[in-house]
Amino acid sequence: MSANEKRERRIKDVLMFTKIATAVMMAMCVIALILSYYICAFGWAIDVKGAVRAMNIIPEKPAFGIFMAIYFICIGFAMVILVGVWKLLKNLGKNEVFVRNNTKLLDVITIGCAGITVFCFICGLIVPSTVFIGFVGLFMGLIVQCVKVLMDKAIDIREELDLTI
Repeated sequence: MSANEKRERRIKDVLMFTKIATAVMMAMCVIALILSYYICAFGWAIDVKGAVRAMNIIPEKPAFGIFMAIYFICIGFAMVILVGVWKLLKNLGKNEVFVRNNTKLLDVITIGCAGITVFCFICGLIVPSTVFIGFVGLFMGLIVQCVKVLMDKAIDIREELDLTI
């Protein structure tokens, strides 16, 4: 097997593994929606309830409702990210790499990261530990935007080269 064939095989393996991982994460989001009340109630009882009582900013029942709403919103943004990743992987599997559609998908993924960031920062008023998740979302969104800019530049160079030939 030549070095080029090995590289192609490795790329196919990575794409397959990433598709499987993305499908598993989508299934986990669906399970999280189905078990949402129990997950939120457990998290509330273990971690959040004490923080809400200690801060004494919002009464407990409305705080739980806000907590659940943000939980649902963040799952929605996670699904947006996962669908964007899935479509991106489909394009890569078809050898559509430096195309404008992929940069649009990277924008969709960034929007999902930004949404999670914003709502985790808002939830940080109720549950301070969620601010950490917000920073992770912010960090990931910045990385995705850097890759998007890189791809945009590569597409511009490719289009320019196509015109000169």
